[in-house]
Amino acid sequence: MKRSLVLMLVLVLGGCASYFAPPYEAAISDKLTSAAAGVERIGAAIDLAGAAPPGTFAKYEPDYVAVLADLRSARTIAEGRAAIYEGKPSGEAAKIVVNMIGNCDAAVLLVAQRHKTAGLTPSLFSNVMVRETCALSVKSEQLLQP
Repeated sequence: MKRSLVLMLVLVLGGCASYFAPPYEAAISDKLTSAAAGVERIGAAIDLAGAAPPGTFAKYEPDYVAVLADLRSARTIAEGRAAIYEGKPSGEAAKIVVNMIGNCDAAVLLVAQRHKTAGLTPSLFSNVMVRETCALSVKSEQLLQP
């Protein structure tokens, strides 16, 4: 009797989790983790250099491109997941993840554009909060992991 009750409770609570949150998607998590690592590489290089004048953008451009490609790939997958669960509470949660990825993309793009036109300093990189913004999108997806 106790085992049956425990099993039923596990099934009901497990169903609640999938009702309120979309399922974890490893591909999204992998792309976001890769993008966050790229953001950290750019930030660390700027920290070590003390500043990056506009002329140094070409040196960092492949890193920016890789980060943005990972983010856009993750966002495409996340948008597909959000569409599947649209109209359900888990669909709303899925849209929040999509928006977080979009915020990270916007922050990286802002930093890249600023770097290209006016150079970049560690304080500007920190003020945009690109590390924190991108870390939130990674964490939000990882929290969905069972």
